[in-house]
Amino acid sequence: MITITATDTLTFKENRRLGIINFGEDNLYPNHTQTMSDNSGALKRCIQTKEKFIFGNGVTENNGFWKSVINPAGLRVDQLTRLITRQYSMHDGFAVHIGYNALLEKVALQVIPFENLRLPWPDDEGNITEIWYHSNWSCRRIEQKDIKVYNMYTTDKEVIMRQIETAGGFDKWGGHIMYFGEVGRIMYPHNSFHAVLEDVITDIKLKKGRNANVSTNFMPSAIIEFPFLFKNISPYPEDRKENSTTTLFKDEIMAALEKYQGNENLGKLMALENPSVDKDGKHIPFNIRKLDIQNFDKLFESTESAVKAAIRGIYNQPEILHDTVATGFSTEIMNDMYRYYNSITSDDRQIIEETMMELFSGWYYDINPTKNYSLKPLTFA
Repeated sequence: MITITATDTLTFKENRRLGIINFGEDNLYPNHTQTMSDNSGALKRCIQTKEKFIFGNGVTENNGFWKSVINPAGLRVDQLTRLITRQYSMHDGFAVHIGYNALLEKVALQVIPFENLRLPWPDDEGNITEIWYHSNWSCRRIEQKDIKVYNMYTTDKEVIMRQIETAGGFDKWGGHIMYFGEVGRIMYPHNSFHAVLEDVITDIKLKKGRNANVSTNFMPSAIIEFPFLFKNISPYPEDRKENSTTTLFKDEIMAALEKYQGNENLGKLMALENPSVDKDGKHIPFNIRKLDIQNFDKLFESTESAVKAAIRGIYNQPEILHDTVATGFSTEIMNDMYRYYNSITSDDRQIIEETMMELFSGWYYDINPTKNYSLKPLTFA
């Protein structure tokens, strides 16, 4: 089970049993990233906005390259670009598998889930020439035989021939993986929201807290204090037996109370048993105490607002890109905001464009004669 955690730093230590560098303290840092994105609405929206602006309006050229099929599964160039952009927007990294024909021409491309890849410990010269794949690194016991090893991407034909020879021939060679890690290097990247991990976790817990209060009516509005123990006056023998755990009589009383409250107010009353007697030996009568409930709505609202602002801030995203109605807008203002965020994501688009250029360099036939891989910036109007 993957837990949602936060660490001040992204630690990299050797996993000697598997021969890899752990991706975070428990080797599940990118898996936590995915979990957080799936559970935080504020984070999910920021990542999707970043992805939307990086991809923009797609590749500039219109000669059909955009719809070219690039692997046996029918993946198209536009789909490949979207998948790379999605991985990059979340992890600040991505990985693409490259398949070759016997002439060592590129013939197939496929995005690999970033969270499924781990880096082996460097060789004596400090180089990492392989990358290891497993579908679930959270397994309690991973065996070496369950890990698939790929060579890192290179264009050096002599190196590739040695890789094929080491694998035992072309049919046994698995091709390459192009790995884009921290700032494009072969090292694990911090995810795109690492600096606000605690705020993301707070956003998730705020959501769960609100849901718990609504679902269970956690805060009662009154307490009914019964002047006895239910088991002592129960008409049911099962309840009065020594060490009995049955509560038949109490359940009847509570069911009657819930009936009069109605479904909407179920759980607003808390029942307490009090067998105490007064100084004259008489039972204390029924007592109903009203509770003054603290209003947590404003506390939730204030914290939620601060958390959302912090998460948007790490992505440099103006609030108007998320909520145009609440902020107020005009076409001119929105065009300005789109131009602003296009400028913020321009470096990211360049990374995707350069990646596409490299991936289709050495392709087995020319599917893009223009050699233009630039992405058109997103427009509002």
